[in-house]
Amino acid sequence: MIENIIRFLFACVFLFFAFVQWNDPDPLLWMINYCIGAILSLKYISKINISKWIFRLALGYIGIQLIILAYRVIGKQHMMHAEDGREFLGLIIVFLWLFLLDIYSKKTKNI
Repeated sequence: MIENIIRFLFACVFLFFAFVQWNDPDPLLWMINYCIGAILSLKYISKINISKWIFRLALGYIGIQLIILAYRVIGKQHMMHAEDGREFLGLIIVFLWLFLLDIYSKKTKNI
């Protein structure tokens, strides 16, 4: 029960993150990233049937973007004062959450 509440809260947070991207220079990219996190969080609550390979493909997609942003940000920009730095931190949140969901699904055979 508590796990479903946490997943629902993360889904709401990611949907909020997606909503506030409208004023971003590249809103569609970031809206997609955050909606991926929201949809995959809701997958566990609603029992939507998403293949583990689609889940891991989404995790890889986010991971590749994280690596690209890390190259542009780390050591070159301040994390909180540059747009790329804030986007990098948001992507870390999505990636870590999806990674935790993947690990949890292996333990419970939920995917």
